[in-house]
Amino acid sequence: METDIWGDGLAEVQASLETGGHWLRFQDGDCKKLRLLGTLTDGNMIRGWLSFGLNSKPIYKLHREDISPEMLGIDPWGNPQKVWPFWCLPVWDHLAEKIQLWEIRQQTLQQRLFTLTSPAGRNTQWADWRTYDLEVAYNRKLPPGQMWSCSPLPHAELSPETKTKVWECLSGINMAGLFDGQDPLDPVAQSNPSQSPFDAT
Repeated sequence: METDIWGDGLAEVQASLETGGHWLRFQDGDCKKLRLLGTLTDGNMIRGWLSFGLNSKPIYKLHREDISPEMLGIDPWGNPQKVWPFWCLPVWDHLAEKIQLWEIRQQTLQQRLFTLTSPAGRNTQWADWRTYDLEVAYNRKLPPGQMWSCSPLPHAELSPETKTKVWECLSGINMAGLFDGQDPLDPVAQSNPSQSPFDAT
């Protein structure tokens, strides 16, 4: 007879052991197919400043605010922690088949994404990254400015099943909660936006 040693705690234990939890992580050599789901316009993308405090926990501040030197912790080499400009938004990870939060602090990658989607760009078909997938790769063996690559894939609708999963998750996401120390995907921190992210596509 099989014995279930986890009981009602199975789902919680399994979730706690998932690498990165709600956060999208890249290892050297990874190549991921992603659908970016948030924009500054719809409130599902935020940007600001990121560093690490005296308790080694992340500090997030709006881009109009400052992180004072007194708040900064020490890095492994004994220097004050750096302050990075960051973007954060939800993405659909096709391989993992779930929504994760992507924190982008690499300025070369931010520049590539902005160049791709800028209204001043030569190819306006890439203006809204919610309508197509991106292939994003990370290779530490390349020079610093070339470690990250991102290429748009042909426009494609998400499957009805994926759209349902995405909308159920995004209907309560609270990206601004990150500035208050909350996990934007934590149900406790959720709000209720009225517009589906697919209404604009």
